[in-house]
Amino acid sequence: ASGADTLILIATPKFVAQAIKKAKQLEWNPVQYVNNVANSITSVMTPSGAVGDTSGEYITSFYAREPGDKQWAETKEMKDWLAWMSQYYPDGDTSDNMNVYGYNLAQTVEQLLSQMGDNLTRENAIAQARNLEMELPMLLPGISIKTGDDDYFPLEQLQLARWDGTSWQLFGGVYSSQ
Repeated sequence: ASGADTLILIATPKFVAQAIKKAKQLEWNPVQYVNNVANSITSVMTPSGAVGDTSGEYITSFYAREPGDKQWAETKEMKDWLAWMSQYYPDGDTSDNMNVYGYNLAQTVEQLLSQMGDNLTRENAIAQARNLEMELPMLLPGISIKTGDDDYFPLEQLQLARWDGTSWQLFGGVYSSQ
């Protein structure tokens, strides 16, 4: 009744799905900005009823490939990740983007340990964590990990995406806060 035309959803997946569903029940179709913690097709958009519905406008951001998104299904990176999941985590849910997150994180830790060499001290771990520069296969094209002496944030790039009723469509370029 207020005339609000924008809804910003900063919550975990369950509560974002509930908010999208409630807005639909109220027949309220604001532009909805979904934080990237809760933009999973399988755990948010499907249970919320947004799949197949084009009446709402949803915008989010990504830094990694969404495993439930068909645009990545035939890429080498996704096929390699699925093979890794099959070998090392066969009971894992391959539609869960948290498994992609874990895969990216594991590769980052592997790089950190490699850079540490035989000097496995806390001081060296911190020094090497401040000296990461790498690309990960399950990050979006153009997004990479980079840290520095005064820059402790490894991921500082995102790309916006708009929901088309069945999947997230990336638009614009990669945005960086660097």
